[in-house]
Amino acid sequence: MKYKFQVRLIIVSVFITWLLALSLLSCTTQATREAEPQAPNPPITTPALPEAPSPPPDTTPAAITEPQTPAEQSRVDVVYFHRAQRCHSCQYAEEQTLLTLESYFADELESGEITFSSVNVQDENNTDIIEQYGAYSSQLFINVVEGDNENIEEVIEFWDFIDDDEGFSLLIRTKITDALVGTD
Repeated sequence: MKYKFQVRLIIVSVFITWLLALSLLSCTTQATREAEPQAPNPPITTPALPEAPSPPPDTTPAAITEPQTPAEQSRVDVVYFHRAQRCHSCQYAEEQTLLTLESYFADELESGEITFSSVNVQDENNTDIIEQYGAYSSQLFINVVEGDNENIEEVIEFWDFIDDDEGFSLLIRTKITDALVGTD
């Protein structure tokens, strides 16, 4: 009797391990599957905030500065890569990243100091950005751009916080805050 129970326990353990591995592979495998035609995901847009009335310009000599050229401006690009077929974890990661940015960095998004992009790695039109970041599956990157210099960092820890709204948000806020400090 004890032997039969142990055999069943081993079989169940192997089956559960197989299911978990299959689930993880569906998020990270590079193999492409022929999918039924689906409508493309609509692009994620940041809602525009209402414009506040601007104060009168300060015309004192100290307040007049030369506008920055694009090469001098700094920004933080947050780029989420995903596959066409998306699991719950992949969708959660994108939604929570965008929610965190909109909740804690709305001014920076509005000014362009922070940008957010969601990129399908299976779309041939995205080849340039995929190669730039070395992306191949569901991945999150933070790129500190200072003039012509880029510092691309992959954020792999976010997978540890799937379905943990507070932990996920704290991780993203910390990474973005650190990146913003690097642009000063």
